[in-house]
Amino acid sequence: MAKQAVMFKRNPSSDSNIGISFTQPSQERNRGMPIAIIRGCPHNKCRFCGFYKTPDGTKRQKFSIRPLAEVKRDILAGKELARGILGIHSQDGRIRSVFLGDGDALAVSTGYLTELLLFMRANLPDLTSVKAYARVRAILNKRAALNRLREAGLTDVYVGFESGSDEILAM
Repeated sequence: MAKQAVMFKRNPSSDSNIGISFTQPSQERNRGMPIAIIRGCPHNKCRFCGFYKTPDGTKRQKFSIRPLAEVKRDILAGKELARGILGIHSQDGRIRSVFLGDGDALAVSTGYLTELLLFMRANLPDLTSVKAYARVRAILNKRAALNRLREAGLTDVYVGFESGSDEILAM
């Protein structure tokens, strides 16, 4: 994966540039191969959010981090599937984009993410973008960690506007 600086887009007037784009998600995200590295959301208390409820809708799904070895197996399986299935995740059998899910992929340790990103770079030769959702608290005051993740291959982080407001999160 070629290293390219991506403008820090949190504040258009900001001079900050750590090489990771902080933008709103677009439909382009859906073209990437989804890889679940966590289940649920670490905050998981927002009454307005129904994403991480149990199938019957009555309880919140418990937050958990998937074992790294299991995630790596999923990536290799996805790579094999992409060769035989042309469609939304790969137009020509090559995986260029990966989306790390669920609710806040940056809730896992920097070491975990770095190892995963380096594994993807080694095993997905056409990979050009790796995207994830994050809460503000997952990235706040973590410039060194974000630089490390960018160097390992993270390209885009989608931050929900609500995650910056304690008042909204308490609703």
